[in-house]
Amino acid sequence: MEKSTTCKRFAKSIIELNADNSVALNGELPRMIDEWQTVSNLWNKVKSRVDSLGVFGQYILTGSATPADNSKIHHSGSGRITSIIMRPMSLFKSKDSIGKYSIKEIFDEKYSKPSFAMILTATGKAYRRNDGIYVIPINLLRN
Repeated sequence: MEKSTTCKRFAKSIIELNADNSVALNGELPRMIDEWQTVSNLWNKVKSRVDSLGVFGQYILTGSATPADNSKIHHSGSGRITSIIMRPMSLFKSKDSIGKYSIKEIFDEKYSKPSFAMILTATGKAYRRNDGIYVIPINLLRN
């Protein structure tokens, strides 16, 4: 699932921008504005709208890049805009896989069943769940 797709789950209205668009802020809230950085002065307009309505969670700004010209941003977003760093959710998207196998095909039993199943975690202890799946902290996987 892509980052924009994840954000779309929380939005009640969406606009995907490629150029200047005067209707960017209009729509049911929370409103997702994809590629916000392509519209001149949009950051400042969002800040003003958030200040005027005073409601949490009005806009979800998504984009794959920062604005080319930061000189037009007159506010840091402090107290109004929170950044969330999202990483690619697939090995194919991050170019760590050639995409030869798919999870769907594995579950559809197109391939032979794996000899074991494992979940990698950031922290914790290694253990085997009741369903036979191993839970392994990534720091245990070293040479």
